[in-house]
Amino acid sequence: MTRPRPAAFSLIELVLTTLIVGLLAAVAVPRYAQASANVRLDAAARRVATDLKHAADLARTRSGPVVIGFNQITDQVSIFYVDPGPTTVTASLTELGGPPYRVSIVSADFNGVGLLGFDGFGQPEFGGTVTLRAGGRELMLNVDAATGEVVSP
Repeated sequence: MTRPRPAAFSLIELVLTTLIVGLLAAVAVPRYAQASANVRLDAAARRVATDLKHAADLARTRSGPVVIGFNQITDQVSIFYVDPGPTTVTASLTELGGPPYRVSIVSADFNGVGLLGFDGFGQPEFGGTVTLRAGGRELMLNVDAATGEVVSP
C-alpha cells in the first residue's frame, strides 16, 4: 500500500515559480515606469497648452498685456499681468505634492527668451516652442505665431 503524498510543493517547484515571477517583474516594471512617464508628460503638455490659452484669454478679457514665462531652473510656468497692481499665477511641473506631473522644462524659446507676451487682443508677440521631458521622452510643443495656439502634439 502506498502512502498518500503530502499536499506541499517541492523546492524545485518553488524555485521555478519564483524565477518566472522575477522574470515577469523584470519585464513589467520598466514598461510601467515608461508608461507612467508618458502619461505625466502628456498631462503636463495639456497643462502648458491650457496655460497658454488662459494667458491669451486673460489678455483679451482685461484688454491689456499678459506675459507667460517658463522657468527651466524651477520647472514652473508663470502668468504675469497688472490689475491694478502686478499679479503672478505660478504652477509647478515638478512638485511631488502638487500636480502629478514631475516633468521638467528642457527649453522655452520665444524669439530667444523664455517669455511670451499677449497683447490686449490676445494675440501673441511671436511664436516659439516649449520642450518638456519625463523619463527618457521629450515632447516639443509648437506655439503658432498668429494665434498663440499649441499646434502640437
